[in-house]
Amino acid sequence: MYKNLILKAPKMPKKLAHHCAAIVGDHIYVHGGFELPDIPNYDTFVLNLHSRQWKTISSRPNCGQPLKNYTTTCAIWKGVNLVVPTFDTKTMKCCTAILNLKSEKWTKLKEDKRNYIVGGQILK
Repeated sequence: MYKNLILKAPKMPKKLAHHCAAIVGDHIYVHGGFELPDIPNYDTFVLNLHSRQWKTISSRPNCGQPLKNYTTTCAIWKGVNLVVPTFDTKTMKCCTAILNLKSEKWTKLKEDKRNYIVGGQILK
């Protein structure tokens, strides 16, 4: 839909590094990463490409402390979910949180030694 998009947008609500981003429809979703220098960010920010306004979505469920300088990964699943896998350094388990983009509510998959996301499918 947006090819070679150059957009003058307002500054993000937080200065982040190592975050992930995804475009769904007319919105850019930015999640995770670290506020500089090394404070984990659990919020999700949404930029409406029409109004050019940022909105903050509630923090994801507690999935433990991510690794320092760990780049957050995320994927869009079934077009309406932002999937964020995290590795908890305290429990040594994976924790996957899913944000429904329509309801803006998070759910958390059961913690396991592994949860994988492959081609939009959650594999356990």
